[in-house]
Amino acid sequence: MLLAGCLLFSPLSLAAENFAAPKLREHLRPTMETLRDFRKDGDLVYVYYWAEHAVRFYAPKYGFAMSDFILGADHHDQPELYRAELDALRGHARVWFLFSHVYEVGDFNERDFILGYLDSIGDLSRAYNAHGTSVFLYLYDLR
Repeated sequence: MLLAGCLLFSPLSLAAENFAAPKLREHLRPTMETLRDFRKDGDLVYVYYWAEHAVRFYAPKYGFAMSDFILGADHHDQPELYRAELDALRGHARVWFLFSHVYEVGDFNERDFILGYLDSIGDLSRAYNAHGTSVFLYLYDLR
């Protein structure tokens, strides 16, 4: 009886924890569909470094080649280096930014840091987040 109680406790406690604070999924499919449907010729697409593997997997399924994407580098140790990476995209009217698996520690969130800088150098045209996911897609005018 004690063994049965122990075996049931773990799944039940995990279910209660997930009900109280559901974890967001990293489903990229709805975001890739949106990108496919709204991307125009000449648009740039910047992929946050932790999203690269998922993008590599899904890109062919949505008619993309990896050459359609600009792959961001990992600068979590020196976030100010993102500014130079993003500055290289200035002058373009339509730049998409795709985020997934965002690095976060303490009060620091890389997506928020990058978006804060983008807001200072450009104008947000569109934001997309599929319900129930932690995948984000933004379209900026960086002219």
